Parts: sequence; structure tokens; C-alpha cells
Amino acid sequence: MRTFLFRLTLLAVTILLSSEKIKAADGCYITSGVAEPRIYYIPINGVPSPPRFFSDAIFYRLSCPPGSNASTEYAIQTGTPNVTPFRCYAGYSGSGSTTHSGNYRLNGTPISFRTVYCPLDDYLPHLMVVVSCLGFIAISKRG
Repeated sequence: MRTFLFRLTLLAVTILLSSEKIKAADGCYITSGVAEPRIYYIPINGVPSPPRFFSDAIFYRLSCPPGSNASTEYAIQTGTPNVTPFRCYAGYSGSGSTTHSGNYRLNGTPISFRTVYCPLDDYLPHLMVVVSCLGFIAISKRG
């Protein structure tokens, strides 16, 4: 029974610590004209695929912002999509065709990415409680 409980607890801790939201997507990596590098990922409606034109309403950062918690997501580059020409655009100006690059405020490079939660350090208090409980159980069984 003790071995079963230990294995079950170990499995639960492993799942808790290794779970990560994986969502692969394509977006537009923008470095100029913005405060920090970012990835815009919501394509403009009605634009042919693969997407080259993106809304600038929502974006992912490429690192965890200061003060982030375990529910904050950021992007990790996984590759470069096969898009020709090799440019993408974000921030539609609101006038003219949505498929003309001159009608967008920002331009960048197409990018494939996935999102992850930041940071793992937020799980340390939970891990300490679990390990402490396991230690307490092990010590109380010996004595």
C-alpha cells in the first residue's frame, strides 16, 4: 500500500510539473516600431492563407514580463513557415485593401511558435509541500 501511495504521489507531482500548454501556430514577429519584440498571431479575416496580415490587438511576448505568474503565457519560436514573399504585416490602418502591405503600420518576419507558461518557479511552494508531506510520512512510518 505504501509503495502504491508513493507511486501515485510521484505521478501526480510529475504531471503537475511537466504539464505545459502546447499550441503551435504561425504569426508575425515584429521588432521595429514596438516597445519590445512581439508576435502578432490573429490573422485579418478574409485574407488568403498562409496568413501574412495580422491584427495588432493581441500579441505574445518572447519572454516572461516582470511580475508574471504561472498563468502568463509567452512564445517560443519553433521554426519559420514557408511564406513567399518573406514578410508579414500587422496593424491595419483602417483604410484601403486589407491585402495591401502599404495599409499596415508594422512589418516583420513570419514565424512559427508555441506558447508556454512562465515561470516554473511558481510551482516551488507546491513542490515543497508535497516533498515535506512525503518526508513526514516516511519518518512517521519508521518511528
